[in-house]
Amino acid sequence: MLTPVEAQTSVIACANPLQARSFDPIDAQGLVLAETIAADRDYPPFPRSMMDGFAVRLSDAGRMVPIVGEIPAGTVWQGDLCDGQCLEILTGAPCPASAEAVVPKELVERTTDTVRLPENIRPGQHIAPQGSDCRRGGTIVAYGDTITPMAIAAMVSVGRNAVMAIPRPTMAIITTGGELTQGDQTPAAGQIRNSNGPMLRAFARQLGLADPLMLHAEDRLEDIVRALEEAGPANIVVLTGGVSVGTYDLVPAALTRCGATTVFHGVSQKPGKPLLFAEKPIPQASLIKQIPDPRNDNA
Repeated sequence: MLTPVEAQTSVIACANPLQARSFDPIDAQGLVLAETIAADRDYPPFPRSMMDGFAVRLSDAGRMVPIVGEIPAGTVWQGDLCDGQCLEILTGAPCPASAEAVVPKELVERTTDTVRLPENIRPGQHIAPQGSDCRRGGTIVAYGDTITPMAIAAMVSVGRNAVMAIPRPTMAIITTGGELTQGDQTPAAGQIRNSNGPMLRAFARQLGLADPLMLHAEDRLEDIVRALEEAGPANIVVLTGGVSVGTYDLVPAALTRCGATTVFHGVSQKPGKPLLFAEKPIPQASLIKQIPDPRNDNA
């Protein structure tokens, strides 16, 4: 009989990644990237001002110089910046090649059209050089990375409106047992409300899966086979109950009839000793998991 760790290892070993497909980046959050995203150009693509301030020449440190123009973000200054001049510049705007530093606006004394610059100005201060974030062709997000909101921003910034990623698996949940009623129904004598189904559905949502297909089967072989066939397109099928040694524990036989192969049946744990795991080679589905109902556990 397997230990819980051995059982988990066996399940993981049988799980095959789904085939990658194209996603809009915003729809790919939380998925695993199936390609490497490279920069389509240098980033930043120009020397970029990191501050609201003034583009200056180093020779003008400590001097009063006229403001000869303004560079808002998204515009390019046509011409050179000469000694004895400065340009008002906004954060994110491209610095002229002849600008040697940016002085934040709070560090200058300004009149209407002139500013007095501080005595100490460092070469390149507050200017992000072209390509300082990433060079053209450099990796932005790597194959196998989980796609986070920051990764989405990076991918969109390099012009990607579609990316290849591994889709989330689909799931079906089959509860079994004639004793179960839905939560909004009043149980008859000998019945209980179905709480395992909603719990497993909530777990699926917590893991980021699409809302699972919810099915129920009575403790009859034909009913369980029917439910398994209806759940067939799902990548993962989770059943509750029906795998112990009782007369009505019919899930193993139903799995066999549906063409599934048992990988293990029985785990050294309480509750859950009759845990069964099987797989069936059907398109885009590699796992059929069985979770026993603790109420039927004879361990």
